[in-house]
Parts: sequence; structure tokens; C-alpha cells
Amino acid sequence: MGALEFGLKDYAGAEKWFGVLLELSPESPSAVYNMAVTCKALKKTAAAKRYLDDAWSKYSYPDAGNELGLDALESGNAAGASETLKEVVRLYPGYMLAYYNLGLSEKALGNYAQSRKCFEIYLNNTSNPEDRKETLSMINSLPPANRALSGK
Repeated sequence: MGALEFGLKDYAGAEKWFGVLLELSPESPSAVYNMAVTCKALKKTAAAKRYLDDAWSKYSYPDAGNELGLDALESGNAAGASETLKEVVRLYPGYMLAYYNLGLSEKALGNYAQSRKCFEIYLNNTSNPEDRKETLSMINSLPPANRALSGK
């Protein structure tokens, strides 16, 4: 039910349901993560961070690591974002969104070759036309050295 409430943007209702789920199953990584994103939607920043940290540090839940990386990047901590996202792709090499976000953090650090590599991995593994267009745009925004794509 919590996911339904969340999807309907009834974040208070989702928080209630995920709270019940956590009481019944406190070791559920997905419940911890879902509570984190619900708290984030409710602007309960400290609680959201605590749940994200738990989901990542206790369970290595990939969505939580990805979210923590994005949060670090958005707060200006590109190095922290890169560190977290590198760990996500090391543990979950098939988690493609983390490659895209790692590309963003590497770009912010000025590591353009690494950024390009991450974007190309993502590009080669997505068929969504909008995602491909956005990723190509990101690649083309990098300095011109060796722009040749290995993509489709």
C-alpha cells in the first residue's frame, strides 16, 4: 500500500504504511529505502538521510547508494558522490543509472575521460530514445578530446 500512496503523492499515507512495514520487518532493505524517499518527499531531510545511510551501509541497497551519490553531487561534494557511485557500480555492475550519475560526478571533478567512459557505458545499455538523447548531449558537452563513441 505504501508504494500506491507514494505513487499517488500521498506521502503522509506512504510514510504511515512504510512505518508499519518497518515495524513488522525492520531488516527489509526495500522498506528502509522506500521510507527514505518518502521522508525526502516530505522534506524530512534528516530522517531521509538516516534511512538512506542505513539502506546503503547495512544492506548495500543500490538505489540508496545511487541516491546518496546524487545527494552528495547536488550539495557540491562531487568527490564524495564519485566515491559512493564507484562503490555502487563495483557492487552492482548492471545498475546502469549509477554509471550515468558517476559520469555526472566525474564531469564535475574535471575527470572528462572517466566521465565519457561512464556515459558511454550507460548509452550502450539503454534503448530509451530520450535517455540516449540526453546522454549523447552530456557526452557532447565534454571537452573535445576523443569524442568517438563506442555506442550504437
